[in-house]
Order: sequence, then C-alpha cells, then structure tokens
Amino acid sequence: MGSLVSSQWLKACLEGNLDIVEHFVENGQDVNFAESGGATGLIVASGDGKANVVRFLLSKGARVDHQTIDAGNSALFCAVVKGHLEVCKLLVAKGADVNQGTNVGLSPWLLACAKGHLDIVEHFVEHCGQDVNFASSGGVTGLMCASGEGKPNVVRFLLSKGARVDRTMDDGNTALDLAVSNGHGEIVELLTRHASASAN
Repeated sequence: MGSLVSSQWLKACLEGNLDIVEHFVENGQDVNFAESGGATGLIVASGDGKANVVRFLLSKGARVDHQTIDAGNSALFCAVVKGHLEVCKLLVAKGADVNQGTNVGLSPWLLACAKGHLDIVEHFVEHCGQDVNFASSGGVTGLMCASGEGKPNVVRFLLSKGARVDRTMDDGNTALDLAVSNGHGEIVELLTRHASASAN
C-alpha cells in the first residue's frame, strides 16, 4: 500500500470518518496495518475516543493486543489516557488485557487509577474481574498510583473493594508513603483511617 493511502487510512480512523474507513476496508485495506511506529487504525481511533470506528474495526478483526513500537501503547492504554469509557468497554469485551504493560511497565489498569478515571476503574473491577491488589513489575498497585497522584475518589473505591494498604513496591514505598511525599493530605487521612479500622 502506498504511503499516501496508508496515511489517509490512519487519518480517517483518527477523525472518526466511518464512511471513509468502511470504504478503505471494502477496497482491501488491512485493518491491522501499522505505520512505522506501530500505530494502527484501532490505536489512533481508540486514543481519540472514536467509538463508531473502534466498533467497526473490531468487527473486522482488528487486533486488540497490538502495541506501538516506540512506547508499547495498546489501543486500551490509549483509550484510558483521555478517559474514553465507551471505547474501553468495547476493547475489553473483545479481550483487551487491562494489565498489558507498556515499554515502561505502565498498564491500562494502573493508568486509569493514576488518572482518576473512576468510571473506568469501576468497569475494570466490576465487569472484567480485575484484582484490585494486582501488582505490576516493581510491585506497583492501583492504590499506589491513585494515592501518589492524589485521586481520592479512586482511593476510596479501591479500599472499599479490599485494596491492601500494606503492600510495598520493590523500593519499599507504600501507598501511604507516596501520598505523604506528594502532599495529598486527604488521601493520607483515608489510608490511615482504613489501616486503623483494619487493625481493630
């Protein structure tokens, strides 16, 4: 495929032009075509919240596990960045892994917690069976991400679902340590109150 056509394909996916996307596919476009950096139509459409295009590409066999070369970003990771819940739902329904790490080990799950996207966090836990105490490489948990980034709404939810405050990262830090070092007083209070209640 010529570079002009391939760039127009990705542009159509990015902009959510479903008629044009369908036209390309009807004329032989490979839905899993990736440009030199690894971006696919599904990845760019997901990152921009174009649910109509995402739905169509998934129906045509677009791979949900494909990652970009430079950063290792998946379609689900890109959807989480800007909080596109509907797109996240479509992707996980097709088997997207909420714990698939990027090149630096950050996953859609950890990112959703860090960004404070409570609706996505709730969906991952309640509809995808996500373990709230799942730890990535380095021992990082969702509670640590939410605590360090100052997201009390997510912290409250995770604690209500059994997130452990005593988990430590490989460097020895806990969620409480991260909240204290970043000056998140409300979260410090939430974590200490929860730890005290759990001890009684």
